[in-house]
Amino acid sequence: MNNDILFSPFKLKNFTLKNRIGVAPMTRMSSPGDSIPRQDVLDFLVRRAENDAAIVYTEAIVTDYESAQGYPRQARLITQRQIEAWKPVVKAIRKEGAISIMQMFHCGRMAWPEINPANRVIAPSPITPPAEKPVNR
Repeated sequence: MNNDILFSPFKLKNFTLKNRIGVAPMTRMSSPGDSIPRQDVLDFLVRRAENDAAIVYTEAIVTDYESAQGYPRQARLITQRQIEAWKPVVKAIRKEGAISIMQMFHCGRMAWPEINPANRVIAPSPITPPAEKPVNR
């Protein structure tokens, strides 16, 4: 592949991106009890933009606590306090000439029923996956 294409500006809807490099979303379970990611996580996302990524995807963010929550320490974007915590991150990413995109997340069948506030799993299949629970760090 020609490197000139990778590093050339790119038009995406109303945005002109400085290149075609993006940081993939991650699920790191890095939010304490208030479901706002730790400051080092937010700083990590901004650093990706500072280091020339044109698109920075957030880590997985739960948007519906009752049905989507399924792992401990997941970020949420439900309360005004959670929304306010993300605003300076989005602003800093935009200041670097990049855009941020929220990864909306639903745990589905991988959810831990004991973590879900309704103590249930909502998924298209009743079959429990054979995978172990993710490591809670």
